[in-house]
Order: sequence, then C-alpha cells, then structure tokens
Amino acid sequence: MHATVRPLSDPLFVHGFAVLALVLSCMPAMQTTAQTLDDTVISETIVGSPIGARTAEDDAIVDDVLAAISATVQMTERVRKTFSVAGVQIEFLDGQLLTRLDEIKAAIDKSQHAINALQTEIDSNALFYNALGAERLEAKDVIAAEFGKGDEVTIYAMRPGR
Repeated sequence: MHATVRPLSDPLFVHGFAVLALVLSCMPAMQTTAQTLDDTVISETIVGSPIGARTAEDDAIVDDVLAAISATVQMTERVRKTFSVAGVQIEFLDGQLLTRLDEIKAAIDKSQHAINALQTEIDSNALFYNALGAERLEAKDVIAAEFGKGDEVTIYAMRPGR
C-alpha cells in the first residue's frame, strides 16, 4: 500500500516554505548600494574636511610646485603619519597654461624615486586616497604635496593622460 504524500500537511514542508517566503520578502531590503565617490559630500565626510580642486592658470604656482617636489622625502614621512587634516586642495597642473612645464618635468625626473614613495604612502592612507577619489584621481597622478598653515594640505597632480 502506498502512502499518499500531502505536502501541505507535512510540518517540515510548511516550515521550509515559510522560511523561503520570509527570505524572499526581505530581498529588497537586503540589497546593498555601493557608495561611489562621485558625491563630494561623501568624500568630505570620509576625509573629515573640505576638499577643493582647481587648475593652475599661470606660472605663479610653479615655484611652489618645485619647492614641494624638492621636499618630497619630508612630505612622504608626514603623509605616513597623518590621520586628519584641516582641508585638502588639489592643484591640477595641465600644462596648457604653464610655460615652465619643462622645469616641473625635469624636477619630477630628478625626484622620481621620492615621488614614487610619496604616491605609495598616499595610496596607503585612507584620508588622501578618498580625497583623490573625489576628483577621480589616483596616487600615481600626484607629483608633490605640501602641508600649509593649520594642517591644510595642497596636492599637486597631473590629470590622467597628460
């Protein structure tokens, strides 16, 4: 004699079905939305201070850039020890408006090893990593950094592809 299986009367089936229904009803709430760094407010919250960016429009900045490149070893050490800043300013050096770009490139070539070390430290530091991410930059785009008054940091960078 065959026993007739009645799935709806089987307690194991009913409980399994209830668990499945519960899990499926929670799926929309379980979705995660990845935070993107497109929103400067999110990046500033992560960094803990305002992030600004501008393009250098004349050669007045070149002497500051050259001084920052020559101080790269000291700045690398300071970046390594930094966990908060008062603000981050990113200066883009596009070259179109700078007539002394050759001087900058020569200083970069001369200090490439130190710049590589700075880039590694910036990439390892969540604060700087997120500040660069707000402007869609990577550490490899940075050529120098300098700390100013009140722990404000200026990062000098070349836009990707330049």
